[in-house]
Amino acid sequence: MFVLDLEDSIVINKPREEVFTYMDDIEREHEWQPYLLGWEQSPDPKQNGVGTIRKYDNRYMGRSFTNEYEVTVYDPMIKVMYVSTPNAAVQAAGGTLWERTSGDTKVTFLFKPNLGDFWGLVPKFIVRRIYMGTLSNNMRRLKNVLESS
Repeated sequence: MFVLDLEDSIVINKPREEVFTYMDDIEREHEWQPYLLGWEQSPDPKQNGVGTIRKYDNRYMGRSFTNEYEVTVYDPMIKVMYVSTPNAAVQAAGGTLWERTSGDTKVTFLFKPNLGDFWGLVPKFIVRRIYMGTLSNNMRRLKNVLESS
């Protein structure tokens, strides 16, 4: 079994309320996560909370797959945590933290995918670099989108 434990943070020059509201809207996620092809949320597409299910159709590194996550902790503007449902292509746990920093917002992403044998004989440091690169690129896109609005 191959499990990564990833964490990365970025400071966005916007108030925490604005950053959280933007990120909490599933309809906006594709604006900063370019590999998302489709998304849906249930039971209510406009209201999030513990038990909310988010389903994403992805195309990443030439492969198409669907991931589905259930929200396990929902503390608006502070912390949202999730776990994969059994239907997900990749089993993972993770979340997002929002911190107010003198008018700006520090966003921290946590992601712990269980990659099983998917990567085969590829050295783990290379797999980690690939995933961290994707995470960091998404964070920079998020910052650029929010700070340009």
